[in-house]
Amino acid sequence: MSEKLDRLKRGRLARECAKLDPVEERELAEDGIEEDAENWPEY
Repeated sequence: MSEKLDRLKRGRLARECAKLDPVEERELAEDGIEEDAENWPEY
């Protein structure tokens, strides 16, 4: 039973990941990094 649930979870994760736009995700990640860098203390 737990193996079947694990397969269902992995399948759902794969379906959700397939919906993501790699270019948009990269842009969002880069925006977050720039904002974080602005808030870092100077050394």
